[in-house]
Amino acid sequence: ERCVDGIKPRPERCRHYFEISQGLATVLNPIIGYSNAAEVVKEAERTGETILQVIRRKKLLTEAEIKKLFAPSQLTKPGKIKR
Repeated sequence: ERCVDGIKPRPERCRHYFEISQGLATVLNPIIGYSNAAEVVKEAERTGETILQVIRRKKLLTEAEIKKLFAPSQLTKPGKIKR
């Protein structure tokens, strides 16, 4: 809706950049702790996986927790992160 005329958003590409962002560690810190969050980020970098793929593989969060924690409404409003 607010793109330059002719440019269309690519939601799947935006999702990819979101899932590889090291900034997700800040969302994970209060939930799994700083050292676990840092290890997830390092492992994602080392393996080429996304941060969410590492979380799923290591079973650090359930799918329901992932869906709730990383919901756009959860991430775009100020306040405390809720599990």
